[in-house]
Amino acid sequence: MHAEVPLLVMEGFTHFPIHQFTQKPEQPHLQPKQQQLEQQAQVSPIPNHPAFPHRKAPNNPSLPSLRPNPPAFTHNGPPLPLPHPRPPHPHPPHHRRPPHQHHRPLHPPPPPTKIHLLLLLHPLYRNQTFFTGLAKRTLGEFYDHSPLARTQGLLVVTTDQRNHGERKVREGASNHNWKKGNPNYAADLISSYTGTALDAKMVVQWLPAYLPQLRDDEGGSRVGKVLVAGVSLGGHATWVSLLEEGFCDAGCVIVGCADYRKLMEHRAEVMGVESYKASPDTFWGGSKEVPRVLVEQIGKTDPASRWAGDKEEVVRRLRGKRILALEGAADEEVPPGFSEEVYAEMLGEGVRLEVRRWEGVGHVCTDEMAGVFTEWVRSVVQEDGAVAGGPVVEKLHGGQAGRTKSSL
Repeated sequence: MHAEVPLLVMEGFTHFPIHQFTQKPEQPHLQPKQQQLEQQAQVSPIPNHPAFPHRKAPNNPSLPSLRPNPPAFTHNGPPLPLPHPRPPHPHPPHHRRPPHQHHRPLHPPPPPTKIHLLLLLHPLYRNQTFFTGLAKRTLGEFYDHSPLARTQGLLVVTTDQRNHGERKVREGASNHNWKKGNPNYAADLISSYTGTALDAKMVVQWLPAYLPQLRDDEGGSRVGKVLVAGVSLGGHATWVSLLEEGFCDAGCVIVGCADYRKLMEHRAEVMGVESYKASPDTFWGGSKEVPRVLVEQIGKTDPASRWAGDKEEVVRRLRGKRILALEGAADEEVPPGFSEEVYAEMLGEGVRLEVRRWEGVGHVCTDEMAGVFTEWVRSVVQEDGAVAGGPVVEKLHGGQAGRTKSSL
């Protein structure tokens, strides 16, 4: 793949319990009780596994040491008596279970029939490592609770947005806003995340050619569903991805916006852009910050603008796709009210959209949002039939109102 699109791939579908692959050889020098503890430890979940960060290794000082090489002991006198005679077995031999029933099969499980892809798009000024925690949490939720985890896999992919991380070509200039001295802010912002959405589509199309795990025995693709999610700038890019044909099956927009015009006019007012203060009515399409040619391009990309221009085409492109929008009611960077109008119209046309909003939460992805997201990923992967769209707005209490740091 082109060097300008570095990827961080977390191959979650290889996370099978290790006891299905290996078995320790018997060690005659161990006592029966030690052998029993050894077998119990052998089939326990993998401690400190990257896909299951919440599992901890046992720490019980009362357990006897299971050292493979105990210290040497020499005794030249008569045989030492046992402290107590060995008690008889509680069950006769014919009542005991066959030895092979005490062990799991030693052969590896069959390869997954499908591998679902989850692409995560980071916020402004961050890079592909931003989602490391959420990626591990999502993989753990899937492999802990999904009934499909034994036959299907989940792979998480993150990539740097354009002009971010290893793809930075201009040191911050085109990522800044009007207040920080960038007169092309309106064009730079939407062109940046629109390009990222097209890059993500290219990743999905070409990744099976680079990763053998995504190919079946005949060399074809075994990719199942494709999910896209993003925070803030990544949330804007998620909406562009959802409107692309032949790309994704579902998308989660976290503190993102579906109406670019309302967002830009709001920021022009807050930042005190002179052309907006002079004539708010002509700012959109009649100013140097947002010229008419830019408005024409926005009409081909922005969800609300495309909805106003050709509602039937937008409905067709979103048909069958599951969309989840997570918002903070106290978000001043991307006020959630800007998207309400187009969201209500989409639901009226049967778009499968669910919107959840937390009171007292600002422009941040909280732990509660992350929990809802991981459950949503699992339900999308498991779903076969169609379901009705969710409510326009479901107000929830975020638990810790006013947090300013991302929990990811």
